[in-house]
Parts: sequence; C-alpha cells; structure tokens
Amino acid sequence: MFNPLVFVLSFLIFILSIHGTMALRYFLVVTLILLLVTRYRKYALTGLDQFLFYRSFLNPLLWLLVFVIFVFFHSLLVSVDTLWSLDEMRAHLIYPIIYFFVGTFLANYAINSSFLDKKKLFSIIFMSLFVHIAYLDLVAIDKLFNTGEFITRYGGLMNSPVLPNYITNILLAFIIAEYIYRIRLKKNFLFFSNGLLHLFLLACIFSSFVEALRLGDVSLALLGISAGIVFTYKNNTFSFWRKKLIGMSFTLILLVPLIFNISNDPRWENLIESIPVSLMDNKSMHWLDQELPPVQTKKGISLTGSNYLRIAMAKEGIKYSLENPFGIGFGRNSFGKMVIAKYPNIIKKQSSGQTSHSSIIDLIIGVGFFGALIWIIFIASYAYTSFRQMKKEINYENILALFLSLGFFFRSVVDANMRDHMFLLSMMLFGILFVFIRKPEKALE
Repeated sequence: MFNPLVFVLSFLIFILSIHGTMALRYFLVVTLILLLVTRYRKYALTGLDQFLFYRSFLNPLLWLLVFVIFVFFHSLLVSVDTLWSLDEMRAHLIYPIIYFFVGTFLANYAINSSFLDKKKLFSIIFMSLFVHIAYLDLVAIDKLFNTGEFITRYGGLMNSPVLPNYITNILLAFIIAEYIYRIRLKKNFLFFSNGLLHLFLLACIFSSFVEALRLGDVSLALLGISAGIVFTYKNNTFSFWRKKLIGMSFTLILLVPLIFNISNDPRWENLIESIPVSLMDNKSMHWLDQELPPVQTKKGISLTGSNYLRIAMAKEGIKYSLENPFGIGFGRNSFGKMVIAKYPNIIKKQSSGQTSHSSIIDLIIGVGFFGALIWIIFIASYAYTSFRQMKKEINYENILALFLSLGFFFRSVVDANMRDHMFLLSMMLFGILFVFIRKPEKALE
C-alpha cells in the first residue's frame, strides 16, 4: 500500500547527502512537514506532549533551547559580523533543529499509526542510507575485478569520502545495536534476517576500507569498545566468560577497519613524530598556505598533509579561542573568518570557508567557551538520558541513542560534522530517538 509520507521520507534520507540537491531537499522536508501536520496530524501531533515535556526528558530540550537563545543574542551583541552570524544561525542551527522536531513528529506518528511502527521506520531509514554504501561497494568491487586495483578515498555518489564515511558509521551503529538486541533479548528489531544483517555488516566494513578515513576508523574502534561495555552491562543471561567473549568480539570486529587502515595508510608512520613538531612549531605558515615551505622534523622529513595540517589548525584555533574567549560569532566558517582577521597579508580567498576540522573548536571560536559548553551539556544530557533509560530497560532505541550521541560528539571533536546534511541527518535521528527512548503509556487506537 503506497504511503506518501514513507516515500517522501525515504527520498529525503537518500538525497540528503548528495551534493547539489539543496532545492530538492528543501522541497522534500517541507512536503514531509505538511504531510505530518495536515494529513497525518492525528498520529504525528496528538499526545506528543507526553514525550517532549515529560519531566525526566525536559533537560536535553531545555539545554537545546538555551543554546539557541544564547546564539541569537550572541549574534546580536557579540558577533563581529551580525548579519553573517544570524544567517549562519538560520542555515546551520535553525534548520537542524527543525529536522530534530520533524524527527519527533515522525516518531510520534510511528507510535500511534498502525501502518508505520517504529521497527518499520528504522528499517526504512536504514535502507535509504544503505543504498549509498551498496553503490560505493559495488563500484569498488567492479574496479577490483576488472583492473586489479583496490580504490580508496572513494566517495561514491558524494564528492568526498568523508561524507559516505559518516553514513557507514551511522549504519554500523544501527547494525551493532541490532546484534546486541538480538543476542541479549532473542528477538529482532529491524526487519532483516540474520543472514542479511551479516551481509550489511560485511558491506559496511568493506566500505570503511574503501573510504579509508583514519578518524572514522578510530570512531568505529570506540563504537566497538562501547558495544562491548553495553553488551556486558547488567547481562545476567550469559555466563561471565561467554558475555566477555561476545563483548570482546564486538570490539575486535570494529577494530578491523582501523587495523586495515594502519597497515595500508603510510601517514600513520610519521604521525607520532608529527604531533610534537606540529604543536611546538610557531613559525611555519604552511598550514595556512601550502605553497609556503613545510615544517621539517629532526630526521629531515617534511610535514605535509593531514598529519600536520589538522594538528596545526587545531592548535591555532585553540590559541585564538584563548585570546578571544567570548567568540567572534556563530558560523560554520568561524575558523576561516578568524584566519582572515589575523593574517590578512598572507590570506587566500579560499581560507574564508576554512574549518579547523573540529566542530567543537569551530564552535568555541564562534560562540566562545560558554556557548560551546551549553552545546556540550545538551549532547551530554541526551547521552545520559539514553543511558539512564538503558539502566531501566535494555532495548534497541536506548542502545542506538547512546551509540549515535557518543559517536556524534567524538566526531565533532575531530571532524567538522556540525554542518550541512550530516548535521541535519543526525538531528533528525536524535529527534526520532528522543521520543522512542521514552516508552509511551498509551497509543492512540
């Protein structure tokens, strides 16, 4: 039976990550909102206050609201460029929050509707995202069989390997949460057989090889450690050694991409030596202009590429934040704006859009330490709410909410993920899970 809401949602999730689809993205999300508040309002809106204003769940929402209010007044009173900051707030904070609340409407719809329950909703989201990974893997396999070349740093339908890597890690969080749920509770949540679940796991592990993102693989290793801890937590069903063995298996499986990356990426060889040199160097401006001479190690190795650039940019961002603790204004390119102000004589036009490759550092530069702290408290309160509910009941939603919130925060420390479509997708998932981790007393008939 055709359901326009399911079609629009699936299409939106699929195209969200594809470059050049902004107009279509706006059209689809507006259509989705209109469907939810008009045609399906009985299911999407009725009783939503049970969830949004339930006392133990109010803290994350309050912190999110406080953050928005803080950014608004910071843009008016503190920002060095009010119009720029307000425009950035509209595009890169208000829109993600709209997606968050669209997620809450979708979750409420799934709870109250007989057509689309929460299991179907998560399965639809999973498959809409997995299409990207399937395409990426098939292209890589075709290339391997026809030319003998194993391609890496490939982005599939996207213009950068970073973008599908975010999706790979989100899907692996879905998959690992499902494994924990099936093994501990002896039942399925997602509508896939065990054989398909194994296939999805292998496909996502393989895609991580193709994407070859070091920090993405480190993030997966942390997911594996978290999965091992969650599996053994309050697990009285299995013997001590059996639950330890299964918990360690999760960790080892998700260590495979990192081990593969270390074995095949030569950048790891100089990483340890690069860190102290990059931190101690105060003269080279190679991080700003790659045409300038790079830093030399004691062994005479020139430090170029991400080993040097990420560390140097993070150091420069932290240094500038300490000099300007109240921030210069909210914006995804606050680091680039800082660079222009500080180094006008050697700056290049493309630096205006630069990021420090850390959303948290960018945020501190933008809204200062206090503003960034409010955002961190929001994420921490969301993760804590998930953990607190997991202490009461081990279920799929609680596990997934914990994995996604912790994974999002880690990537925001080492990557610029609080921007564009990945921020929108993450906030929609947070909104959906925010409702589901609060078990309803009663659903509509």
